[in-house]
Amino acid sequence: MKVERHITVDASPQDVYVYLADFARHTEWSYPPHKLRVTPPADVRVGATFESTGRDMGRDVLNQVTIREATPNARLAYEAVMDDGQRWLNEIELVPDGSGTKITKRGVSTYLPPVKRLLYFVMGPMASAEGGKVIESDLQRIATRLTRGPQPTA
Repeated sequence: MKVERHITVDASPQDVYVYLADFARHTEWSYPPHKLRVTPPADVRVGATFESTGRDMGRDVLNQVTIREATPNARLAYEAVMDDGQRWLNEIELVPDGSGTKITKRGVSTYLPPVKRLLYFVMGPMASAEGGKVIESDLQRIATRLTRGPQPTA
């Protein structure tokens, strides 16, 4: 399964990258809001790992996350391995667009356990539509934060 959406924001690729590469801030924009917990990596580099806990199908799920790509002002990719074996690659691309930046966010399933594979096969179009809504809401929250400026973390 692959889901992709994009949005253009009135911020430079550098400002967008700095905000998105601050993994402690993912709780500000990532779905589900206010339920994500992240232990950010010490530094943002390929191979760095960290943990996050989020919700999936009504339960808390521990994710082991590895940064796969970190190209300043252009691309950020990280793979989450969920405690049930699911693997999701999250990719964010930044492209200058006029005076702003086009942000493309993509979620790609790289492994699903057999039961979830069957579930996604049966519910494919609906699951894809729901995934699109999640990514759209993430992008809207990112745009809102960047438009009013990132707020200090506690």
